[in-house]
Amino acid sequence: MLRKKGLLLIILILIILSQVAISHTPSLEDTDKLEEDISDLSSSRVLIFLIDKVTWSDIRKAEAPFLKSLIDKGAAGLLSNRTASSLANTDRSYATIGNGNRSRAGGDPGNALTDYEKIGGVSSNVLFQRQTGQKGDDFSVFYLNITGLINSNLNSGYTIKPGIIGKALHDLGLKTAVFGNADTDEDQRLERQAAIIAMDENGAIDHGDVGVKILEEDELSPYGIRTDYDAILEKFRDIKDKASLFIFETGDSRRTEKYREVANEKMTERYRMDSINRADKFMRAVRDEVSMEDTTFIILSPSPPANDKNELIQQTTPIVIAGDWVKNGLLTSGSTRREGLVTSTDIAPTVLELLGAKTPSFLTGRPISSVPSSSQRIEKMVELSNAFIIVHELSLPVIISFIIFQIVVLSIVVLILYSQIKTNKLTAKSMSLLLLAMIAFPLALFITPFVPASVSSSTSYFLTIIIAVIAIVAIASIRGARRFWPLYFITGATVIFLTTNITIFGASSDLLSLFGYSPITAGRFYGMGNQAMSVFIAASIVLASVALEGLKDRKEIESKGDESRLIKLIVAVFFLLVLFVIGFPGLGANTGGIFTALAGFSVAYLYFFSTTIRLRQIVLMLFFATIALGLFLAIDIYLLPVRTHMGRAFQSVIEGGSFEFWQIAGRKLSANIRIFRYTSWSYLFLTIAIILIFFRFYRKNRSEEQFSSKYKYLDAGLNGGLVAGIVGALTNDSGVSITAIILAYFLAVIFYIQIFDRYLSNEKVG
Repeated sequence: MLRKKGLLLIILILIILSQVAISHTPSLEDTDKLEEDISDLSSSRVLIFLIDKVTWSDIRKAEAPFLKSLIDKGAAGLLSNRTASSLANTDRSYATIGNGNRSRAGGDPGNALTDYEKIGGVSSNVLFQRQTGQKGDDFSVFYLNITGLINSNLNSGYTIKPGIIGKALHDLGLKTAVFGNADTDEDQRLERQAAIIAMDENGAIDHGDVGVKILEEDELSPYGIRTDYDAILEKFRDIKDKASLFIFETGDSRRTEKYREVANEKMTERYRMDSINRADKFMRAVRDEVSMEDTTFIILSPSPPANDKNELIQQTTPIVIAGDWVKNGLLTSGSTRREGLVTSTDIAPTVLELLGAKTPSFLTGRPISSVPSSSQRIEKMVELSNAFIIVHELSLPVIISFIIFQIVVLSIVVLILYSQIKTNKLTAKSMSLLLLAMIAFPLALFITPFVPASVSSSTSYFLTIIIAVIAIVAIASIRGARRFWPLYFITGATVIFLTTNITIFGASSDLLSLFGYSPITAGRFYGMGNQAMSVFIAASIVLASVALEGLKDRKEIESKGDESRLIKLIVAVFFLLVLFVIGFPGLGANTGGIFTALAGFSVAYLYFFSTTIRLRQIVLMLFFATIALGLFLAIDIYLLPVRTHMGRAFQSVIEGGSFEFWQIAGRKLSANIRIFRYTSWSYLFLTIAIILIFFRFYRKNRSEEQFSSKYKYLDAGLNGGLVAGIVGALTNDSGVSITAIILAYFLAVIFYIQIFDRYLSNEKVG
């Protein structure tokens, strides 16, 4: 009877959480509706204006009346411009937009010629025929670096097919066009990367001009040249009804960015404002030539500029979309599910959907849509962009500091516990508080974004973290004479906060959390990130372990009757609920987190309640794990309107076969190797590995009571944490950082108890 009631309880709780999850998934419903809008209200013409190397702050300062009217009537957002490399430069950004997946850009990325141009006396048409075997008589622009683009992406980990947009449109009988360049007089290097977006699989573009004829001399412009918008407008009038996709490289803003190496700050600012204002007048002139009823305007900055100190920093850039199908507000997409945020890889699917072409399944982006929002969108974008920069720039120094702090604290505690160093009560108390701070720090990182003033500056953000850690430790230490209370409080608060944050608030704070995911460099924008998942799993196992230790001390778990079965049921329900929060597709489905949680929870549960692990138990756990994963996949693929990373990866493997599977596996493996070699988490991992080896070996050779016999459930939990750490490193592209986070959490808990028992205990265990 008890088991039946328990099963019904589990089902009821999962149903309730499912409804909560679906109803609170951020932007999911709006994204679905607006993806349908794109299909229903397709455009006959898509115009993309590239104003590179500008920010929302630049747009706010510029006059640009037409652009600002488009923002008022259309939708605005921040563009996450991550490429196959962490540094989003011009070449890689344009390649990523054109290829529809994060890309590299080898060879000579800007090498495109108009049909009237020659290199070394050889015409562009002949060069094109030499390279491709295709005659270029029917085309106006030729991209001559397509082989370099293909070769540079052979081992990128993504399916890269340059020319995917142009090919899809040509297959439908539609034409493409590209105008403009960002050429300078330096090194004779062509800056015509815009051709990558419009070309087909051979590098051909039907109409346009990227050559010298659309430049005009101007002595007071960077390099003495600027874009001749009158010439482009005249050419556009001739072919505006002959093509469906038009790419306009405004060029001047890129020349300004490069020229800042010699121009002073005042002149650079003047050039930048002039480039935006001139592009604005040109866009207005183009607008007068077309009907907005069947035309979509997309204005974006593909890559970020340097900061005031002329340092290239990673940041989101502006994007604006206007058209009859666009709801007045903020941009979003199925890739981000965040209002006001889209990715570079979303642009290709958006263009293809609008022009009636099918989006290939191997593209990682999703069509861009919009959600209604109040006015002051430019101010909102500026504030959000600045907040992202603050968090992004603080992330590395704070995380490194935290890692160093953990290494130092753990090393000192090992010396205190396992050497002949004499320790007084004050020192022991101080170390116990530092160990609690280790456990509290992740929770403080999750809480900080909810403090409104925290993201106003780097200083305020850092101080908020420190204050939060101190407050958590202070509250946890109120009942100082009790061994388990601080652990109950911190781990319980962590589990409750993370559960509430994702089920009720859609993990909204994670975009501004140092343990969340960066919108600037992230591969994930919704659901539970890998660092949060690692903390969640560790805190959950520790909470269950500590709770069982408390029950053991009260002799409540030693019975063989209904009380014991009830405790086992409660632990099982608790682990299932945590697994649900991590893996339910309506909440974002952290796929690697599902495997990590299943492995860690299964091992911990088996060791909690079994003295020996039998093959039958392992097989049973694997069976339930398969059922859980299959259930999540079925919900993702068949019930949710927008598939998560898990569902889309599964679909791509089904369609792409073993090649796609090994490509995904290879991408994760290479990411793990890279992370192990370069991340600071590796130092913490190595420290923990040494401590654990010593900890296990040392305890086995001591005559005094072993920790494992005194704290059976914590030792069992540590076994679960070890397995979770190993599986997490293998199944997630965050690699060794997951192992380090989970095991450091456990070591802090175990060492806290040992310090308490040896130096601080008054025999109050609750």
